[in-house]
Amino acid sequence: MTEILTILITILGAIGVNNGDKNVNMIAFSGRAESSWFSGDVMSGGIDTQTFTKDGGHLSARYILQGKDNAGDSCKIYIENNGKFGEEYTTPTVVTDSKSLAFLNKAKLRGKLDFSGGKLTIRIYKEDEE
Repeated sequence: MTEILTILITILGAIGVNNGDKNVNMIAFSGRAESSWFSGDVMSGGIDTQTFTKDGGHLSARYILQGKDNAGDSCKIYIENNGKFGEEYTTPTVVTDSKSLAFLNKAKLRGKLDFSGGKLTIRIYKEDEE
């Protein structure tokens, strides 16, 4: 796998509701992306919705990055990242208006949450083609 995006996350706040059977938390965040493919910021409105039941937990984060691609052109990247707690990788989906990153619109991607050093980093990888 090739790492395409590295996103350093800053948690802004959280709200939640629990009915006894299901617990739902919505976590607002901002952040900064840095890689050789793209650099820019998480635009206002980034949210991670986490749902927990007796059967386990699920996350679904949605946000837009705005910045410059590897060609130096301004662009935006929408990311929807879904996963189950306890699994090693998440499944991101990308929509971008970048010409040089257009391959991400159809690429098979994997995400990984990294909590090392007391900070949250999201790494998005493109699976190697066989």
